[in-house]
Amino acid sequence: MSEVGPLRCWIRLGRHDYELRTGQTLVGRHDSCHIVLDDVLASRRHAVLHFEDGRVSVEDLGSVNGVIVNGRRIRNTQNLASGDELKLGNQLLSVHLGAPLGARPSRNRVGATTLARLPGQLLDEDEKTIIRDEATLGVLAGAGAKALALGKVDHAEAIVSKSLFTIREHVRSQRRVDDETIELAATQAMRIAQAAKKPPWLDYAVSLYAYMGRVMPGPVVELLYETVRQVPDFELSALRQYVERLQEQQDEMTPSERFLLRRLEGLLSRLSG
Repeated sequence: MSEVGPLRCWIRLGRHDYELRTGQTLVGRHDSCHIVLDDVLASRRHAVLHFEDGRVSVEDLGSVNGVIVNGRRIRNTQNLASGDELKLGNQLLSVHLGAPLGARPSRNRVGATTLARLPGQLLDEDEKTIIRDEATLGVLAGAGAKALALGKVDHAEAIVSKSLFTIREHVRSQRRVDDETIELAATQAMRIAQAAKKPPWLDYAVSLYAYMGRVMPGPVVELLYETVRQVPDFELSALRQYVERLQEQQDEMTPSERFLLRRLEGLLSRLSG
């Protein structure tokens, strides 16, 4: 009797089958995901599929609309069987297990990573780490916001601080971090600064954009204005250095970026006076 090879797993989405590789497969709306969902109801990083030794499971990454398995919303992680149906946003995905290595696929099947990248452009370890850390911050930010709403400031700070510093280290090391993740990190830091009255969290928010040499987006600038009014003893050196660096680049800025730079200059002038 011939030996049966290891099981394979693929996910059927519409007219395509996407074969899973051993390890993690990220599913969501963002183009950094392995399987990209063109669906406004899907979260940017909605879920992750774990495939190891012929077993597959799905983990909800704190998505807004949840992960539905066979009609029921899951909590955290759930093991899957062949034939199970997943609903992420409005997208239906089915799980298929059992084809041994060497068997011909029954339909047109491609590697999951080809949805987000050209063939051969696989995620390196740094990218995998950053994607995981971005997803982690997204989950923890929600828990931190709930803790702040309940007045549990120390608890909120403990929940998100490690993840925030991890994201900042990625930015400092010039790794590519998603713009929405950076904005989320800056926002979380300033919300904690407001609640805890701790100026270092303001420095944190400024440092994210200073490391990149980019102008803060409008909502972050407005939140900075709001936060400095509530946090005493804010050290201006980090903000001053950041603004001075931006001023050196303003000839290359768009009109909207120059407007935001003027807002930052105005804030610095007001605080200095």
